[in-house]
Amino acid sequence: MLGLILFASLNSFLVYKNQDLIKINGMLMDPVPDNERLYERWNSFSRILVFGDKTVLHRPIAWGLSAKWPQAKKVSELIVGIDSVAHTPLTQFNGDLHTVDHLQYDVVNTVHLIRPNSSVLIVGVGGGRDVLSSLYYHQKHILGIEVNDRILETLTGPFGDYTGHLDRYPQVQLVNDEARSFIARSQKKFDIIQVSLIDTFAATASGGFVFTENSLYTLESWKIFMEHLTSRGIFSVSRWYGKKRLGEIYRCLTLATTTLRNLGVEDPRRNIVIIASQDGGYGGRTNWNVGNLLVSKQPFSEEDLNILDAYAKEKGFQIVLSPRTVSTPSLASIVSTNNLNKLADNFPINILPPSDDSPFFFHMLKLKNFFNPKLEQVETDREYWAVLTLWFLFIVVLISSFCFILFPVLFSPDRRLTVGTLPLLIYFCSIGLGFMFIEISQMQRLIVFLGHPIYGLSVVLFTLLLGSAAGSYSVSILSSHPWLNKPVLRLGGLLIALILFGCLTSFVIVHFRNCSTFARISLSTIVLIPLGFFLGMAFPIGMNLGQISSKLFTPWLWGVNGAASVCASILALILSLNWGISATFWAGFAFYVVAFFCYLLATMPSTQNT
Repeated sequence: MLGLILFASLNSFLVYKNQDLIKINGMLMDPVPDNERLYERWNSFSRILVFGDKTVLHRPIAWGLSAKWPQAKKVSELIVGIDSVAHTPLTQFNGDLHTVDHLQYDVVNTVHLIRPNSSVLIVGVGGGRDVLSSLYYHQKHILGIEVNDRILETLTGPFGDYTGHLDRYPQVQLVNDEARSFIARSQKKFDIIQVSLIDTFAATASGGFVFTENSLYTLESWKIFMEHLTSRGIFSVSRWYGKKRLGEIYRCLTLATTTLRNLGVEDPRRNIVIIASQDGGYGGRTNWNVGNLLVSKQPFSEEDLNILDAYAKEKGFQIVLSPRTVSTPSLASIVSTNNLNKLADNFPINILPPSDDSPFFFHMLKLKNFFNPKLEQVETDREYWAVLTLWFLFIVVLISSFCFILFPVLFSPDRRLTVGTLPLLIYFCSIGLGFMFIEISQMQRLIVFLGHPIYGLSVVLFTLLLGSAAGSYSVSILSSHPWLNKPVLRLGGLLIALILFGCLTSFVIVHFRNCSTFARISLSTIVLIPLGFFLGMAFPIGMNLGQISSKLFTPWLWGVNGAASVCASILALILSLNWGISATFWAGFAFYVVAFFCYLLATMPSTQNT
């Protein structure tokens, strides 16, 4: 064990120095030739790979490049690959803005035309393209927020000379932080807040990750963004848009409309514009276009709309929605309806705005439309196969649990084992389901609170397991205490702890979301350890009773608990996706209530004598 700890510590240090002992030379979705691999770094939640050829000029990599960009003009760019599938460009820049004229042909930069001389906040610096765009349009102050320290290190360090050292411009400031919490605790207001295709393929790389919680695309998050705009401010969000990718723009539009209404805007359409490219996204490398959603703090002026109309005509873009025009009646109905829930029922996908309690922006497949053969006409089949995989896993686990755990128990030749210990079987099944429901719901909640899946995963697992271990140990060391040794009181205390935790968690998250990442992690640990302590007592309490009832039957109780936990790990996700994180937590609480009454039933003399 000591050797493993020393090896892990040494390798972690060497990884930080980019001299790790174990190197991954390639990945299935990362077919980059060795001669084009220029730089590679890792951190706790991502792998950064810079690749390309500095000497080769090509068509610019712009998210929504205009078809009218002169095809003969080429630029030098490298690619930063994040986890093999998410990419952001590093553009060569020598200080001459004329060499990056392609930025004015990118639809995501539309906001700069109508808000010149602005203070800009960029969510997700990436390879620095949005920072460079702000410089191109001579914005007065540019603040870039990037959650991945390795990306900032790549941009400003090894490739600083190539990209023109954007961080050295006096009006530019780059910060390594989680954007939502940074903005929430900032006292500054901005003329432009820009979010350009943040969390795209990184969230959907293998299909199953469309279920990843996202803290940027929720009502609570957009309220924070809008409140940090000046009176002339605009919130600019770019997402994929096309005939088979309408869902992301629909969801952004419902987010914008609901947020504006919550802020007191009676007619949201006057404050919203959507302008889209028509030549394929990512510099024409995909068949999907990019839609740029502009949400203004105040209604767009006639001058703003004139500039946008002229720009769209000049560059070959399409005004999808504005106070003057609309290309699709469904978009107009979204911004004009007073009953969004009723309207959303008529859509084949879920377009309702995500919230912190259901932060699954990329999950739009309705449960009732899972077997709808026309679904692919509206969206791609990426999410369909993810949901199908999820249900397939659940069915396989359920059948395996029944065949290898429950079947031998229920059809045991010795009927006294099943009849006499049925309450204990339900007890162990319930605490297995309940524990995983509680754990996964808090993991999902803290991913939003802490801003990254790795933080939520590591904090919840470490804290709950540590607290559970302490709670389990307390059952034996306090066995001689006349009051603390009463299992029913301990289980009752667990139910009270769950009620208090469920009621107080939302309050804590709302009032402390503006704190630093370290403070939020510390607070999460303090709150979760007592909960883990109480959760950890249920298993040894049941095992003690099981050994009294039947020592021969005890291993099966252990197996039932394990099987229920595995099933719950999938079932909890299904429940959260369709009914929210809170529903998953309270379902876990309900299972512990069932376990409490099963324990009472199991301790009755008539049951023990069966």
